[in-house]
Amino acid sequence: MRLLIDLQGAQTESRYRGIGRQARALALSLIEAATAHDVYILLNAELKNGFQEIYHEFLRVLSADRIKTFSIPGELRELESRNLWRMRCAELLREEAIASLHPDVLYVTSLFEGVVDNAVTSIGLMQTPYATAVTLFDLIPLTDPKTYLAADFMQTFYYRRLQSLKRADQLVAISEYAKCEAMELLQIPGDRIDVALLAADQSFTKSDLSRLESSELRRRYGLPESFIFYVGAIEPRKNIPFIIEAFGKLSPTQQGSTALVFGGKLSDAERLQLQTAAVRFGVDPSRLILPGFVAEADLAPLYSLCSLFVFPSLHEGFGLPPLEAMACGAPVLVARNSSLPEVVGRDDQLFDTFDSNDLAAKMGRVLTDNAYADELRAAGVERASRFSWAEAGRKTLSSLERLYDRHIQSKRTGLLFKAKPRLAFVSPLPSDRSGIANYGSELLRELGCHYEIDCIIHGTVISDPWVTANFALRDVAYFRANADHYDYILYQIGNSEFHAHMLELLIEIPGVVILHDFFLSGVLDWLGNVGHRSKEYFLRQLYLTHGLPALAYVNDEGRSAAAERYPANQIVFANAQGVIVHSKWAVARAREIYGDAVSAKMVHIPHLRAVRPRMDKLEARRRLGIDPKAFIVSTFGFVAETKCGDNLIEAWALTAAARAERAALIFVGDHPTGPWGDEFRELVESLSDTLSITVTGYADMETYESHLAAADVAIQLRRQTRGETSGAILDCMASGLPVIVNAHGTSAEINTDSLIQLPEIFTSQELADAIDRLFGDSEYRLALGDRARDELINHYHPAVVGNSVREVLENFAIDSASGRQKRLLQAIGDLYAPMSPHEEDLINLAETIAKATGRIGLRRIFYDITLLAESDSHTGIERVVRSFLDRLLKQVPEGYTVEPVRFENGKLVFARKYVADKLAIPADVLPDSPIDYDDGDIYIMLEWAAGILPGMEEYLQDFRRVGGKIVIGIHDLLPFQMPHRFPEFIPGIAQMWFKTALAIADQFICVSRCVAEDVLRFGNALVRSRPTHINVDYFTLGADISASLPTKGVSDGALALLDKLSLKPTFITVGTVEPRKGHPLVLDAFHQLWGRGIDANLVIVGKLGWSMEKVAQSIHDSRENGKRLHWLQGVSDEYLEELYKASTALIAASEGEGFGLPLIEGAARGLPLIVRDIPVFHEVAGEHAYYFDGNTGEKVADAITRWLVLHEAGSAPSSSGLKPLRWEQSVEQFMQAMFGTSHYGIIDSRASRLS
Repeated sequence: MRLLIDLQGAQTESRYRGIGRQARALALSLIEAATAHDVYILLNAELKNGFQEIYHEFLRVLSADRIKTFSIPGELRELESRNLWRMRCAELLREEAIASLHPDVLYVTSLFEGVVDNAVTSIGLMQTPYATAVTLFDLIPLTDPKTYLAADFMQTFYYRRLQSLKRADQLVAISEYAKCEAMELLQIPGDRIDVALLAADQSFTKSDLSRLESSELRRRYGLPESFIFYVGAIEPRKNIPFIIEAFGKLSPTQQGSTALVFGGKLSDAERLQLQTAAVRFGVDPSRLILPGFVAEADLAPLYSLCSLFVFPSLHEGFGLPPLEAMACGAPVLVARNSSLPEVVGRDDQLFDTFDSNDLAAKMGRVLTDNAYADELRAAGVERASRFSWAEAGRKTLSSLERLYDRHIQSKRTGLLFKAKPRLAFVSPLPSDRSGIANYGSELLRELGCHYEIDCIIHGTVISDPWVTANFALRDVAYFRANADHYDYILYQIGNSEFHAHMLELLIEIPGVVILHDFFLSGVLDWLGNVGHRSKEYFLRQLYLTHGLPALAYVNDEGRSAAAERYPANQIVFANAQGVIVHSKWAVARAREIYGDAVSAKMVHIPHLRAVRPRMDKLEARRRLGIDPKAFIVSTFGFVAETKCGDNLIEAWALTAAARAERAALIFVGDHPTGPWGDEFRELVESLSDTLSITVTGYADMETYESHLAAADVAIQLRRQTRGETSGAILDCMASGLPVIVNAHGTSAEINTDSLIQLPEIFTSQELADAIDRLFGDSEYRLALGDRARDELINHYHPAVVGNSVREVLENFAIDSASGRQKRLLQAIGDLYAPMSPHEEDLINLAETIAKATGRIGLRRIFYDITLLAESDSHTGIERVVRSFLDRLLKQVPEGYTVEPVRFENGKLVFARKYVADKLAIPADVLPDSPIDYDDGDIYIMLEWAAGILPGMEEYLQDFRRVGGKIVIGIHDLLPFQMPHRFPEFIPGIAQMWFKTALAIADQFICVSRCVAEDVLRFGNALVRSRPTHINVDYFTLGADISASLPTKGVSDGALALLDKLSLKPTFITVGTVEPRKGHPLVLDAFHQLWGRGIDANLVIVGKLGWSMEKVAQSIHDSRENGKRLHWLQGVSDEYLEELYKASTALIAASEGEGFGLPLIEGAARGLPLIVRDIPVFHEVAGEHAYYFDGNTGEKVADAITRWLVLHEAGSAPSSSGLKPLRWEQSVEQFMQAMFGTSHYGIIDSRASRLS
């Protein structure tokens, strides 16, 4: 291993402090241990003070060619902001200088250098081929930034060094506590941190002073025979007044014979502070000896002479003075916190820094019990002997060797020294009041280890000093202008206004999205409401995600209800390179909306959550006023109906735990509101006499964290979710609490080994049993809490999540459709050709790329309404087409969405304007743009568009070639069967239509079995050679007019007619007045009936068809016209419904039909049916109709007369036994036929056969 040791820590101002001495000692011991390796040291040539001393010191153990230097470009001290550019240049220069030395491992002995001098100590600003390790001393400024980082320059300096620390491949901590602190505060995984304990300098040994030497030392420092010693800085965390407070609780005799000696450089203010503390705690100020700076040569003798050494520090990375004191034979007492217990090794040498009585008692024992004091002296010397620089060197070397092995295996050794990839991070950040802002701040710390990051912000004033110190802050305009300069782009998107600007940015500049909220309907609706987008913007996005059914829902229930129901997130899934979500629920829901293909651009990465430092439970309870011995069950978050607070109270009332002394249930969150809130408060009040139940109200972060520490059990329940990850659950797990949840939403995805998971729908008794189990078994509580923390460390840890995000980000950039397309366009742009492309070439290129790219979303059913969209002629077929569309929009087949379309200028376009009019949606929400189709899409034509389909053949063949399926509904083939009843041109058009259908269709679905038989017969006779057969099926039409997107309108004149019709028997015939419908026959029959004295009305409903002018004239000329004969054209569906109700019977005299829709419409309203005896009417009506035969008016009149007799006798066939289908059932039949695997028959160019 080629090892390079950066020794700047021994050159800077730190050389006067312990860090400098420790850096030198550690480097020397490391060199001594690393005889099998190639070791170099690196010095800063511009740090001239002490340079020669260090250079010559290391020349004793290294040859001159192994002592390397680097230069800097001028003044660098970071306390001067004008130096920052030079400092950052110097950091890059130093990293290049290191790379030029080709080390395998760089070891930095002190990273936090350069604030007051010209040290340069960055890590990983560039991509480097070597691994880096760093000594970690402590993170004290991070734990108390108000004291240590108050100045802006200190914040910048310190947080930049912290990011470097996170980029290090390995840390060598000086204590187990320092390791834990790095794990908890910096979220650095424990497997990247080793421990090498420090040692005292060899000069610190027990001094055998002569009486004369002892007297002289006492004289110089004014020391009595007995004194308590402290040496070190006088700063708040050192907690010096605490010694004085405890001293004041000693007996007057002890105080009178003992002095307090505080060694260390003192300002006048610090001197006054100690003297004031003495007065406050009842100590004679004369008992304080404040000698100021203590020469290093005097330290060991003073340690040896003192009666007791006390070190009350609140926070240390190691605590070298106690170790030095023990090495010199002093009895030592230290605070029970941070690293100090590791140093002294005995519990009886520790005291509680919140209890001065504890320290006073222990001080008194040492001062009065000589045997005990001698025991501590001997134990201290033995303990100190276990700490050696040789051992520290060996452990450090062992850590570096393991790092080297990992480095070789990682294959990073072949990397070039070059700039790190650039990442644009588009996200809210603190001070934005958003949980995603805080999440982004934490994630940045991890991604900053791998990328040079620009934070793209939108008017936010960033309050996180780590972010401002380490990352460039760019506005949206800069991002737009420089988007091509980034290697990767990462968006964080959620359902709030903080993300509104990102949605259009994502379309313009695609990137990977961390989708925190699966529902984006809230922010989309907000955009329309506040005026940043049109009112229709939300509707457009709703439609793009969920199709027309969602717009129908808006029409029925309103925008707010739709925003609650529909995620409306297509804008992300359609434009992102890839989407990261935090739950499997979100993946499953996306697959429901967009189909299985969406899985290729989605990755589930658990929500990032740091493990919290364990707060002392007793201290937390002291702050909150909670009894130390109470059993506390807490639930966290706003108290709401969706959080099952009422269920929790009901269960709590059933528990044995609730009846334990001082047990309490605490809701840590704001009070509930609304009707449910009133009921909740009443429930709490009704139990207040027997149970302790508290709602805290709003809890700030400090209170929230105190409750996390104070609780014994956490319960987090849900009964309604939109897929969000519960931060409260993760907070509880991070705090080591045993947690009870129910298996609802994302809670069901958490490893059940790490918490107690109840069923999604649980009983109060089940919850009560779970609480009592935890109440009765404290060991189980602790074990479950530990497993919860382990679960977070293994799966939710910031480093784990950060690495996962990095991998996904880079994989999507390489293999996403938009990534490939970007590289394709770059290659096309670089093409050289003699001729430049024409505009038409570019348009064709764009269309080809768009087709190849495909779309995100479900497969689509394109439902053709070309004729209906042009004009609704109120024919039976159009009523079928409308009815079918209405139901299809309400019962969309799983895995599909439905799009009405029309044929225009050689292409299918969306028929959105028609639907918009029907759903009362502004037309500009849904422009009629050309469709794009893909494999698995289905085209359905139920209209008889004989003049249009032949012109669509080439287009629809393309549709089939990409994997689309074409289904054509056939109402009849009557122009083939009775051409004499149609205009001369119709049979030819019909034949061309049918031959086109035979060429392009995958399936015919007919409106009756009779039509299916006709289609099979004619189809197998006419089909041309084709490689695949055509499936033939049939379905039954529906009869509920109200479900047909019905036309509306009943005029005053129509109402008068309805009243008139109700006065006598009324016979109605419904259908276009055309030759095959038998209208002349019925007219003749009724004129005969009127001549026979039968007083009845005849109502003809239907527009005038072809070749029926004579019939029309005869109606107009009839003396009964307007009296007992009524011809109604252009009747709305609403009016037709009323006419059916006003009628006595329905007459259908048609010579040929595909189905006979009026029959089932009449039967659905209880009308008796009088129908011609033809096969299809038998299929539709069976025994529930009265059939007539005959081709003269007289025979028909006779039949109606016979029916009247039967009707009067109550023995005429009744339609009540005929159970027409609703359109809902009819559409279901159609879908079963379309997706079914067995079929009524097939048309095959090679044979004809029935299945």
